[in-house]
Amino acid sequence: MEARNFDIEVDILAKAMANGARIAEVPIRYRRRIGRKKLRPWHGASIASKMVSLAYRLNPTLPLTIAGALLLIPGAALAGWVAYRFFYQGVPHYLLGTLAIILILLGGASIALLPLATSIIRLQAAVARAARRHEPPTASRRPSHHPQPPRSRRSRLPQPWRGRRRGWS
Repeated sequence: MEARNFDIEVDILAKAMANGARIAEVPIRYRRRIGRKKLRPWHGASIASKMVSLAYRLNPTLPLTIAGALLLIPGAALAGWVAYRFFYQGVPHYLLGTLAIILILLGGASIALLPLATSIIRLQAAVARAARRHEPPTASRRPSHHPQPPRSRRSRLPQPWRGRRRGWS
């Protein structure tokens, strides 16, 4: 965990979701706070920036997808303007119409690829969880690089001087 302030909840939630935990809301009751509030507006900005950074770290395709989807807005506006000019004023804008179609297609493709990217991220997390379940023993239990020679049968027999009190023969 890297969070130090009020963004700890975002960090915990993101790590839990990345590890496949189920998330549920539990209703609770709060009593009225005595004294001043601790949460300030800059804490909200810190929480929002933490959410964006964790979203990027856990799904690197998300910013690219959002940027691509934002291409739909200027594409639709440009397409509407070109259509208005063509149908109501009779002025064709072939180059701008082509640009509008390209922007709309790029935005649509970005939105269409988002479920695929999300599925790949989830598959990667599932494979990582499965690999953790089947990983070899920890370093403390691994055999050393210089294995001990097998003990002879004689060394496994009880030795008379072990486990006895001093002075006993």
